[in-house]
Amino acid sequence: MEFTPVSERIAAIRIAGKPFNLSIIHAYAPTSECSDDMIEDFYEDLEKLLKTIPRKDILVVQGDWNAKIGTDAYETWKRTTGKFGFGETNERVVKKLCDTQIVEIKRKPANVIEDSKGKLITKVDETTKRWKEYCEELYNYEIEKDLQVLGESVQVDDMREEILLSEVEIAIKELKKGKAPGVDNILAELLQFDGEVTAKVLQKLCNTIAEDKKWTSFA
Repeated sequence: MEFTPVSERIAAIRIAGKPFNLSIIHAYAPTSECSDDMIEDFYEDLEKLLKTIPRKDILVVQGDWNAKIGTDAYETWKRTTGKFGFGETNERVVKKLCDTQIVEIKRKPANVIEDSKGKLITKVDETTKRWKEYCEELYNYEIEKDLQVLGESVQVDDMREEILLSEVEIAIKELKKGKAPGVDNILAELLQFDGEVTAKVLQKLCNTIAEDKKWTSFA
């Protein structure tokens, strides 16, 4: 799709893929013997490049970082390095590497919703509970019936029609690809992978919920 040469030490390539495109950054970092200005310029260029990568892309950052990870590094950078370094750390280069956005690229949480009072919730267990409450509210919502408008007295419950397999298959087919998963962490692409089997399971689940009028699950 595109090739981006940043400097003699940094380049990036973007490759088309499904369901996500692939961005690869290759870098050759200055050694600890280089000047502070050269090291600063390198990591500034790298951070600027990282900010241009589309958030939906699969990102691979690779290369030669000229950073020696010693046995002492784990105590200082526990979230970044492992316990099995060797020798002594060349701290100046490693510190710059750990301080850049390579270590942690912050992304907006996908599972951020509001509770019944409009307050934002982000914890996984609270989010799951809220989705359950929301779906129960939808299925248990009481509709005011005006039988005179209908022209005759009928039992509304008896009018429920079964959800057709073809309806579920169409709904799965029309799911947009490349979207963040919901609280169940299931991508649209996964549901579409084996449409017939998935559609049958979802049809059974939806009809059970519609009949029992409560949120349910089954293996």
